[in-house]
Amino acid sequence: MTLAIGKSPPRPLTSLEMQRYAAFRNNCIKKLIFVLLIISAIILVVPAFAETRDESFTLGSTTWKKSDLSGTKTQGFRWLVFSMAYYVYGALPQIVENGGALTLDPNAEYMNVFNTIYESMAAVGMGLAVMWVMLDLIEKAQMDQMTPEVLIRWCIKLVVAIIVVDNGADLAKALMQVGNDFVNQLSVASAENGPSVEILNDFFDRIKTSFWTGTLTIFLELIVPGIAMIFCLLMMFVQVFGRIIEAGVRFAFIPIGISDAFTHGINSPGMRYIKKFFAVCLQGAVLLAIMIAGTNMMALITAGDDGFGIAGNLGVVSQLVIGFTMIGAMMKSQQLVNDIVGA
Repeated sequence: MTLAIGKSPPRPLTSLEMQRYAAFRNNCIKKLIFVLLIISAIILVVPAFAETRDESFTLGSTTWKKSDLSGTKTQGFRWLVFSMAYYVYGALPQIVENGGALTLDPNAEYMNVFNTIYESMAAVGMGLAVMWVMLDLIEKAQMDQMTPEVLIRWCIKLVVAIIVVDNGADLAKALMQVGNDFVNQLSVASAENGPSVEILNDFFDRIKTSFWTGTLTIFLELIVPGIAMIFCLLMMFVQVFGRIIEAGVRFAFIPIGISDAFTHGINSPGMRYIKKFFAVCLQGAVLLAIMIAGTNMMALITAGDDGFGIAGNLGVVSQLVIGFTMIGAMMKSQQLVNDIVGA
């Protein structure tokens, strides 16, 4: 009989030790959540505090002025709270859109490197178009299918492909502009319509007529939707910067896709490449639509609209659910636009 040499197996924890460990773990989780909430609140308050330097805010055709708030001692705090409300319910889609993050500018500095690559790929695309036409003609000649009609048809395809590849940059920029137009129209429509203006009017009236305790209550009401919108904004920027890079890369190599599409037809891989490039151009409008829809739903819940009466009773839970739903929708935005264009 041999004895195992080494350390003895660890002693199992007693029930008291397990309870202490569980209590310690739960306490750490609570502290971590509290710290995250504080950090998120600071992230929310700092931009709003920076906005307090402005004397007025405008959304659509409605303007709110700092001078309209009563109370000289509490006017600054009241304006800070309204700035948070404006930041959460009225300004996020406009801030993103006005900053140019959702539009693709083919003349921007970051596109210079992609334009350089495009110039090289244009020659490659023309060469590939000639090669594919020649290979197809050789194949038809070997199969005794060469006729004057076939030769003329393929020569026309080759000429058209070369012309389109040579002007492919203009085609790609036109597709970018289509996506930008959708973003601009959606942004204008959301500013003029939707419940955001009514919600901000309600917040402004409540802040204007309430005591400082009521204003503090409104401040606390804005924390949860503000945190949800911050995470949505971060997710949007992840999608936006990834989209900019993808659009630039697809723009640089689109001559190859064009040459393949115009020599092999609409069902070719080249046509799918062009469709995916167009999908990237439209993704900005989809992201903005998701942000606007989520913001309006949160605003309706805050206002206690009849259509969201049940959800309004849930309050914080409903706003968090909408926030996470927006994040999930943003992550699937690329798949959605691919389905829209059939890529």
